[in-house]
Amino acid sequence: MMAPPMLPHQDRAVEDIVTRDDVLVRYGTGTGKMRIIVEACRVMMAAGDIPGLVLVPNSLLEQSWQQFVEWAGDAWTRKNVESLDGGMNLYARREQLKRGRANIFLLSHEALSYPIIREGVTSRTWGFVMLDEASRFRNPSKRTRSLRAAGVKAGSRYAFTGNLVVKSPLDAYYVLDWLQPGVWGTRNRDAFKTNYCLLGGFGGTQALGLRPDKAKEFKAILDRKQSPAN
Repeated sequence: MMAPPMLPHQDRAVEDIVTRDDVLVRYGTGTGKMRIIVEACRVMMAAGDIPGLVLVPNSLLEQSWQQFVEWAGDAWTRKNVESLDGGMNLYARREQLKRGRANIFLLSHEALSYPIIREGVTSRTWGFVMLDEASRFRNPSKRTRSLRAAGVKAGSRYAFTGNLVVKSPLDAYYVLDWLQPGVWGTRNRDAFKTNYCLLGGFGGTQALGLRPDKAKEFKAILDRKQSPAN
């Protein structure tokens, strides 16, 4: 059974992804972000931009595999995609990341918290890394550090999310810095907070909103990274 054709906004997003090295795709729930990821993976694999790493929340790992099967076919998926799920211990997942022969690896966000997985992710040069539900990387954490490290050794990086700025401008810091290191003019989160955020609350250090004098600059950087298909 053939998959139904892509919707126009999905086609535009895939075209943007395969012609750029760092793209933010901001589509909400129900807009088919995973279909875009699958199709982009197929195009980039055909162009030789492999291996690829697709990062999704653990709760979506099995669903993401099934969507590869649905949109790319069972035979293609089994030949090209390796799902590094809980059926493998951490050592086995690390070894697959380091030496596995699959063209595309599916890995959970949560696995990035483990040093042994971070070792596997950062030991290899990736043709591309695709990050689904990117808004979950808003805060400093072990998995955020792993993501930043993986980005250094990736030929291209793509982030997919609904609403990226959930509470404050700080929410956008890590994702855009991962897409293009230094895009904010600094790689230091505290310096970004001082430069872009209205500060207040306890101790006067909490980010309460966007500085009015920085609103135009902030939006321009966000728009520059965002896919025009959004």
